[in-house]
Amino acid sequence: MNGNFDMRLSALAAPVALITIFGIGPFQATAKPFHAQGDRNLVVAQGCPPGLAKKSPSCVPPGQAKKISRGFVVGDVIDIRRAHVVSHPGRYGLSNPPEGDLYVVKDGRLVRVDGRTGQILSILRVVDALLD
Repeated sequence: MNGNFDMRLSALAAPVALITIFGIGPFQATAKPFHAQGDRNLVVAQGCPPGLAKKSPSCVPPGQAKKISRGFVVGDVIDIRRAHVVSHPGRYGLSNPPEGDLYVVKDGRLVRVDGRTGQILSILRVVDALLD
C-alpha cells in the first residue's frame, strides 16, 4: 500500500516542478508586463513618458506647467512681430500648422497663433532654446 502511494507522488513531482520552475499551467503568473499595462489608446507626443501624457497640459512637467499658466492664455492676442516665428516645425516635433496658423515662440513658450490676428489658439509647451 505504501509503494502505490509513493508511485503516485513521484508521478506528480515532475508536473509540479515544471509549473514551479517555468510558471506554466494553471498557476502561471498573471502579472502583465509594463508595456501591456494601462490605457494604450492615448495619443501622446513622441518620447513622452506615460505619467506626463495624462497631465494637463499633456507631456509638460508640473514645474513647467506652472510657468505656462502665468502670462498669456488661449484667446489673448500677441504681436507676432515681437515673437520668434517657427520656420521649421519638425525641429520642435511638430507637423506644419493648419493653413493660416503659425507656430511662434513667445516668452519661452511654443504657441500656435492665428497668422492674421495674432490670437493665441493653443499653448503647446515651454521651450528652453530656439531650434530654428
